This record gives sequence, structure tokens and C-alpha cells, in this order.
Amino acid sequence: GYNASVDPSIDVFFSTVAYRYGHSEVTDIILRVDDEGNEIPEGHLLLSQAYFKRWRSGCRGLRSVAVACTTDEFAMPWGIVLAVVSWSLVKVLTQLYGTPDKCDAYVCGLAERKLPGSHFGPLFNASLTDQYLRVRDGDWWASSGATLLASALD
Repeated sequence: GYNASVDPSIDVFFSTVAYRYGHSEVTDIILRVDDEGNEIPEGHLLLSQAYFKRWRSGCRGLRSVAVACTTDEFAMPWGIVLAVVSWSLVKVLTQLYGTPDKCDAYVCGLAERKLPGSHFGPLFNASLTDQYLRVRDGDWWASSGATLLASALD
């Protein structure tokens, strides 16, 4: 239920890193089919050709845009990187970022070992769980006495 002491504000880490997880679930191909479910004569469409043509940044899809939009404020401390990814991946991340301390939080979050029965590792799971619980528990409209005044509808 509603708890007045809970701050439901959107967390910066959630909005700039963890919430972008959804970008990793979008396929690279947009299936275009007719009413019977058959591919249309023009064929399917690559997401990068449909939505990222005008970009001159070199971004080739939502995942690369998500990495480009993550702030340096959320580079991952080396100890966290070691705890959540495999050694072979640590080597790749070190090559990409030069030093493990500069590893992008979005990239490391996607690379985490998934928790049992989850699509997320510990970092994204903690952020998403915290944010959604705070939004739910701090929602005044969820309190039993909340009503919308007729004047607010005008």
C-alpha cells in the first residue's frame, strides 16, 4: 500500500542505465508481413536502416545508442566488474575501455551473470526492483482514500 515516507522519484541510475535494458531486447530486424503472415515483397527492414540512417555518430542500433547515452558518472568500479562477469569478458572489457574502472555501467549490466530465473544480473535487478517498488509504494493515488476531483478533470 501507499507509504508517504517513500520517495517515488525516478532515480538517475535507473533512467540513464538500467531502464535502457529494454533496448537490448529489440531485434535488429523489423518483420514486415501481409495479412496472412507472409513476408511482404519489399522484404523485412533492418532497424539500423529504418531509424538510424540520419545519424552521423556511427551508432548502429538501440544498443549502441544506449551506450552512447550513458553518462561517465556510472563507470563501474573494478571490484563490481569482477564480481559479475567472467574472466574472459573482463579481458574484452579491459581492451575496450583501457582500464576496468572506466567500464560503462550499461555494458557491464548487460554482461552480468543472470540471476536464477531472471533476465537480469545483480546490478540491473537491484536498480529495477528498487525503482519499481518505490514507484508503487510512494504512489499517492494508490492510497485507499485517493480520489480525483471533478474540477481536476476540466
